[in-house]
Amino acid sequence: MTTILSMAALTLFIGLFFLDLRRSKGDKSLRFGIRALAGLGSSALLLAGMLVSRHWDIASLVVCLIFSDEILMMFPCSYEKPKPAFDAALTVLIVNFAILIYFGWKERGIYDFQRLKNLITVLVLITSFLAFFITVSVRKFSGIRQLFRNNAVWYNVEEHARFIYSLIFLGLCIIVTCSSWLKEWLGTGFALPAVIFLLGLYTLLFFRALTGRTYLIRRETEDRIKEMVKGNLRTSYVDKAEEDRKMSMLYKRIMNHMTDKKPYLDSTFSMSDLADSLFSNKLYLSKTINILSGRNFRQFVNYHRIQYAVKLMKQDPRLRVMEVSELSGFHSVVSFNMAFKMNMGKTPSEWMKEYLSRQE
Repeated sequence: MTTILSMAALTLFIGLFFLDLRRSKGDKSLRFGIRALAGLGSSALLLAGMLVSRHWDIASLVVCLIFSDEILMMFPCSYEKPKPAFDAALTVLIVNFAILIYFGWKERGIYDFQRLKNLITVLVLITSFLAFFITVSVRKFSGIRQLFRNNAVWYNVEEHARFIYSLIFLGLCIIVTCSSWLKEWLGTGFALPAVIFLLGLYTLLFFRALTGRTYLIRRETEDRIKEMVKGNLRTSYVDKAEEDRKMSMLYKRIMNHMTDKKPYLDSTFSMSDLADSLFSNKLYLSKTINILSGRNFRQFVNYHRIQYAVKLMKQDPRLRVMEVSELSGFHSVVSFNMAFKMNMGKTPSEWMKEYLSRQE
């Protein structure tokens, strides 16, 4: 029975690999490499286990199938770079070969080395699987900006699908690990359904990696989501251009109002006053000023006040700082001095001294 199931698994691995090779049409990307590692790596591991191990049984076959499923579980989503997944898959394959070679030739004695090999292999697979996905999650949320892109909807669909498959995979790994402590480890009553289930899961994960589908929702629904995302991406550029045009027009109105009406000379001038004068929204006004001037509203108003103060000081150098401050719309000399220093790089007295020296 074990030999028949092993040959069936080997046939599936090789058959799907050649299907992938034909459909990829010469594409030798890292994504293809991950699928190839799953197919060829699993085939090599299975053949090596049958040849090297003195006691190849159905439990060893189940562990080998868990490895093959894990490789495809690591397959990156459409927005992820494939290299971390490829490196992780290659590392897991090498570690599994090392465990197989170390325990393969040991004779049964006081210790059941075959059982120990299977247990260690499953624990290594679980640990590497969890470590990989924790790393992927940390990397994803460190680049939080991508969560707010238009195509983040489809990204979330992919993430949820992978999460569900991960729960199924980990659940089976835990069952196998717990079963290893039983006297009759992984008896045929559990092993045969486990082999069939793992082969089915491998096939499903393979076509998920090959086609980009989730296989958890209907194809029509997936296509509809992708079309909606594409539509949003097409219109986003048009919307942004229109938004920029409206913002530029509003900023021009703001500048004309500040130049002609000089509302900043009123020390109580506020964003609400500007919004009422221009019949606009305060939040949109604030956003426009921030983006196009690089200043917040208070800095924007103080900039205009300082420009007006400089004109006054040029017209009448005999004006005292307190007088210039009041005429420019400032509440106090302190706030005037701070704003002047920020905008002109000098205090009012320093600027005046330098200005007068240039006039002589």
